[in-house]
Amino acid sequence: MAALKVAREEDCRQKAQLEKEVDELQDYVIEQLGFDLVVQLTTFFYKIPTDEGNFDPYKAFHNGELLSLEDIPDEAKEEAANKEEAAKEEGRVATPSVDVVNIFD
Repeated sequence: MAALKVAREEDCRQKAQLEKEVDELQDYVIEQLGFDLVVQLTTFFYKIPTDEGNFDPYKAFHNGELLSLEDIPDEAKEEAANKEEAAKEEGRVATPSVDVVNIFD
C-alpha cells in the first residue's frame, strides 16, 4: 500500500511539472504569434520594410540608443520584465518606456 501511495504522489508531481511546462509553452507560442502579427501589421499598414537589413528583432532601445539585446544591462532587462509582470497582474499590456527614435533616417 505504501509503495502505491508513493508512486501516486510521484505521478502527481510529474503531472504538475508537465502542466507547468505546457502552460509555459502555450504562453511562448501566443507571445511569438503576437510578435509575428505585429511585424506583419507594421509592414502592411506603415509600409515599413522588414527585409532590408535595418529591422532586427534582437535589438531594442535603451537610453535613446538602438542596442543589441546582449548590450543592454541586466538591470534594465529585469526592470522591464518586472513592469511587464505587474501589468499582466493588473490585466493590462505593458508599454515599454523608451525614447522614440526614427531608425529609418
